[in-house]
Amino acid sequence: MNHEFSELQELLGQTARELFSRDFPLDRMRDGYRTDEGYDTELWPSIVDLGWNSAPFPEEMGGTGGGLFDTVLLLEEMGKGYCVSPYPHSTIAAGLALVEAAPDLAQAIAADEAVVIPALTAADGVTQMASRDGDGAITLTDRRLVVPWVELATHLLVPLPNGDEMAVIEAGADGVRAEEMPSSGGEPLYDVSFEGASGRVVSAAGLQDHVTLLGAIANSVLMLGLCQRSLELASEYSKTRVAFGKPIGTFQAISHKCANMVVDIETGRNLCYKAAWLHSTGQEYEMGARYAKAFMGDATARITRDAIQVHGGVGFIDDHFVQFPYRIGTAAACTYGTAHEHRRAVASAILD
Repeated sequence: MNHEFSELQELLGQTARELFSRDFPLDRMRDGYRTDEGYDTELWPSIVDLGWNSAPFPEEMGGTGGGLFDTVLLLEEMGKGYCVSPYPHSTIAAGLALVEAAPDLAQAIAADEAVVIPALTAADGVTQMASRDGDGAITLTDRRLVVPWVELATHLLVPLPNGDEMAVIEAGADGVRAEEMPSSGGEPLYDVSFEGASGRVVSAAGLQDHVTLLGAIANSVLMLGLCQRSLELASEYSKTRVAFGKPIGTFQAISHKCANMVVDIETGRNLCYKAAWLHSTGQEYEMGARYAKAFMGDATARITRDAIQVHGGVGFIDDHFVQFPYRIGTAAACTYGTAHEHRRAVASAILD
């Protein structure tokens, strides 16, 4: 595996780092989470204006042709800057999965003309009902929970009983109703009901699995950035906070926590980069995606929790930046499969 980034990939990461540090610093992102919207409303338009949505797509769709690996540094910087947005869901999870299943819709995502959000979590006790006609149209009755970014979505992507098929429903279509759900992870979440909503069926081999796995990789890299920021905050605090006449970083209880963070981050970085590289080079990437999401789901909980503990009591204050990696990371760890679900899938693939 070649982890060397190209000049273009490095430039994309550098551009993201400069944008987030200059225009969307941590205090601005923190304040955005406290608004009525729950996020900074200017962040997504800035991402769109920079043309980042086209980056992972084939050249014929206006992209760089480098695939998911082209966006790794960008996603990592998003995590470091607490910059949650529809990008992992629409551009990566839905967009790349739709390149084969619905090229027109993938092209619209790349051209900043569509935001397609997967609505994957079915509500308990609700039976999906769908009627079709011969030209691929569908009328859907269903309910989906914890669907992010519905207010910015143009389309919603809903799984159907056949794992190769999904329904594309316009977010503003008749019969689509969304109610906001509580959220502490920075992303607005919705309970979405489809009551006779009309749309179309798109299909490709393993489409639903591709959406889940691509989303898992994107969220894993996002969590990697969150963990890196947690380490930086903890390390800096341990150098400046003095107790018993010494910086607390000189005490083993603190230094060992920081050392363990480094080990987890570097292990996770290798897994995340490899999963993205496998997809971008056209190789089988399922196990790579599952390894990355399973590891980062657990590691993010450890790292962000330990970073708070290094800060002591101040780490529990809502104003402190060290709080947000824990909140965002906890939500990301539960999206596109939990660590337990991915480990179970790996075990099943090995034992079956």
